[in-house]
Formats: sequence, C-alpha cells, structure tokens
Amino acid sequence: MLEPNNKTIHTILQPPKEVKLSCQVPGGFAATSILIASFMKTRERFMGIGQAITMPLFFASNALYPLQIMPSILREFSAYNPLSYVVDAVRGLLITGNLSNILIDLTAIAIFDITMFILASVSLRRIIE
Repeated sequence: MLEPNNKTIHTILQPPKEVKLSCQVPGGFAATSILIASFMKTRERFMGIGQAITMPLFFASNALYPLQIMPSILREFSAYNPLSYVVDAVRGLLITGNLSNILIDLTAIAIFDITMFILASVSLRRIIE
C-alpha cells in the first residue's frame, strides 16, 4: 500500500511560486488587449496594433539579451517594461534560483496588472454606456 507523500499533498494544496506567477502575469497583458480593443473599430486593426506593441516589448526586455550589453536607451526602456520583470522573475524561479529581485519583480508586475485592470475597466465601461 502506498503511503501519502506529504510534499505532494502540500504542493497540491499550495501551488509553487512558478504556478502563481504564471497565473498573475497574463492578467495585465489581457487587460492591455481589452484596452486596445476598446479603441479599435475592426479586428484587423486590433491585431495590427497588438503586434506593434508586443514585439517591441519583447525585444526591449531582457528575454533575449542581458541588460549589460544593451544600448543605454534600451536599458532605460527596459526599466519600465513589464515584460522585463516577468522574464527576471521566471528566470530566477526556474533557471538560476536567484530570488534577490523577486519582490521587486512581483511588485512591478502587480502595479502593471492593477493599472491595466483599472484602465481597461474604465475604457470598457465607456463603451458599454
């Protein structure tokens, strides 16, 4: 007969940080999509604007290149880029194990999420009324 594994039970009842992060991150970007869609008249325009915003965010984050070798203007932009904080948090949790910046990363992600939720809610309410 198999004995229950306390670690497995604990993991099921309290998901790991990686799972919590993967649930927190998409909310802000989904709200950003709602905000953009609220100003567009057609689906094609929304998709075009969405790609025009997503690609620079990705390339200006620290996902592809370390911040140290980026030009100074991109380093400045990456300080305000929410995707940089997401990449830093995921890299720390899954790859390096360095959690020294995790509080800053989670705070920046939460601020981005809350801001986008508020802006999308106001914009959506404007359309509904």
